[in-house]
Amino acid sequence: MLVEKYKPKILKDIVGQDEAIKEFTNFLKNYKLGEVAIICGPVGSGKTSLVRAAANEMGYSLIEFSTENVKNISTIINLLSESTKLASLVNKPKLIFFDEIDNLILNDRKGLNEILKISKHSLYPIVMTVNNIYNPKLKPLVDSAKVIKFKKISVFSIEKYLKKICDIEKVKIDELIIKQISRSCNGDMRSALLELQNAIAAYSKEYSSWHDTQLNVFDTLKIVFKSNFILSSLDAINKCEIEPEKLLFWIEKNIPLEYSKPEEIASAYEKLSKADLFLSKVVKRQNWRFKEYMIEILAGINLSREKPNNKFIFYQPPDQYFKNQEKNLKEIALKLHCSSKKIKNEYLPFFKIIFKDKLEEVLF
Repeated sequence: MLVEKYKPKILKDIVGQDEAIKEFTNFLKNYKLGEVAIICGPVGSGKTSLVRAAANEMGYSLIEFSTENVKNISTIINLLSESTKLASLVNKPKLIFFDEIDNLILNDRKGLNEILKISKHSLYPIVMTVNNIYNPKLKPLVDSAKVIKFKKISVFSIEKYLKKICDIEKVKIDELIIKQISRSCNGDMRSALLELQNAIAAYSKEYSSWHDTQLNVFDTLKIVFKSNFILSSLDAINKCEIEPEKLLFWIEKNIPLEYSKPEEIASAYEKLSKADLFLSKVVKRQNWRFKEYMIEILAGINLSREKPNNKFIFYQPPDQYFKNQEKNLKEIALKLHCSSKKIKNEYLPFFKIIFKDKLEEVLF
């Protein structure tokens, strides 16, 4: 994956953020006890990459707290308290890093106050990234920190970087396609690399193996909702680790989170209902050709928006649908002495005939 392969390892690898890099390195070099730095800016502009690259280049031992995986703020606070006092085991200065701290503390004012209190006595620099620095709930944190602003990466900078990657990879992509990708990604380098990867996979036989790379459901949702190319969305759905039938319910759950305008939400749900209609034809007629139409309609969900939404979205799983389905399939499989996969693939068609319209009640 290009996103992983070209992840910045040193500061000069970061594109279009020279001023922010200078501010951040000065913060580290002139660090005073209790200082905190906040890095803010658009999604995909390189905030997280800056911290990791700086730690790597300047010889810091990076202590990273992933607020995406840890939902309990008390756990974070306990770990932070220990990290700010103890010396590094590898004989390096420590750099403590909170990625997207706003996702964790916006609904916990007490937690925010605890973090501020610990930060004031930290022996090591603390750095945080936020998506929306203007949120009123973050004001106490912003007022007490050194704010470093990332700007949206220019179209020219992205275009130049994508051409450089094509040269390194020794692949030829039409310059018009590179220009289109650079303009459509709206300053998001991560999205630009994903689009370039799909373009290379589509136009170069040497990279056809990339089509076999599986995407997790969260990466798939991001591409489906935010990509400006239906081809990219279609490719992401086909590479998703879960089936399109299940992905449909993930998309349904997250449409209100991704779109804010009523007309965009209505348009997205209308497309989703058409996809569901073709899915029902697959089930009723056992005609798998309809599944292709369903996937193509899902790939067109991004046409519902008026302009790209570059805000970070915490995508949510469907409610209890799959939990109930898998649980009931396992119970049936246990009684019939076979796998739940066999029940789903071989027995369900017979269950549909036996139970007729009541199958949903039996399984879900």
